[in-house]
Amino acid sequence: MALIPMTITDAQLQHLEMVAQAYEDRSRRAEQRHQTTRGWKWYFALCGVASDTQEFDYSPIARLQRVEEPPTVEELAWALRNKRDFSAIGRYSGGITWELAVGQDRFDNPVAFTIGSAIIAMLRARTCGDVLVPAVADRSWSAIAAVRDGSCVATLIEDVPRARCVTDPLRVAPSDASWVFDHLANFLRLSRTPSFDIAIDAITTHAHQSNLRTAAAHLWTGVEALFGVQFELRFRVALYVASVLEPRGQGRIELYREMKKLYDTRSRVVHGSKVSDDVLEAHLSRVRRLLGCLICDCVERGRVPSESELDEMLLGQ
Repeated sequence: MALIPMTITDAQLQHLEMVAQAYEDRSRRAEQRHQTTRGWKWYFALCGVASDTQEFDYSPIARLQRVEEPPTVEELAWALRNKRDFSAIGRYSGGITWELAVGQDRFDNPVAFTIGSAIIAMLRARTCGDVLVPAVADRSWSAIAAVRDGSCVATLIEDVPRARCVTDPLRVAPSDASWVFDHLANFLRLSRTPSFDIAIDAITTHAHQSNLRTAAAHLWTGVEALFGVQFELRFRVALYVASVLEPRGQGRIELYREMKKLYDTRSRVVHGSKVSDDVLEAHLSRVRRLLGCLICDCVERGRVPSESELDEMLLGQ
């Protein structure tokens, strides 16, 4: 087959040289950032995080920090050891705004992964914001553009392109970060409790559902699991939530009444009655906020309230 000669103009050649130089400049800046971000075992990529603070440093456990110039698909292709994942990770990489670096030398890989997953779950419960964790890597997402030898190890975590956002991005304040690290030990102990684990799964993965009704049902599963209610659901769930989250008085009464209405909407949602998307989205936002508050209450107590504790809240002085 004869080759067809192509003519490249000086302007085209100059443009290609500019593109190549831009990648070299990005790689050089990434290598400079590597010197300040190195030393952690794993870096969880976070899409949808916002904060006015530059970083939250809790060495040697973790550091929550901004990502500058996340890698492009082409840079991921150069950097990743597993070439099959670069395209899937690449569809999220432009939206990676923050990362959670976990585990210095004293932590092995399983412990570092457990700590990272716990911190992210706690932030979700505390802030009730939308965040996606597409992947984790052994190099900072601010520095991956400097890797050209295919030595970077990265793994997909939440590959859900159709995930829906129903509230604002996860906005982390210093008080939120402090709360997480003050109660991390409690959370890790509680995560071995089945009912608490169901609640965490609900608040973590409900937004991965493209169907709003399925997402709502998932959230309510988390609420009901915390109380172990098996009968008189509408009455008991409303009463328990109000008793846990509000002291005796008008506030508790108002929350009890609101919970009964929310449960009525829940029944319409899961049983296929007609409900508008606006109502569904408002319902999701409110139930997620309540589930987040319940999870935070359990974390601060260090336990899921027992039946006797709930009875004391209801009937005690």
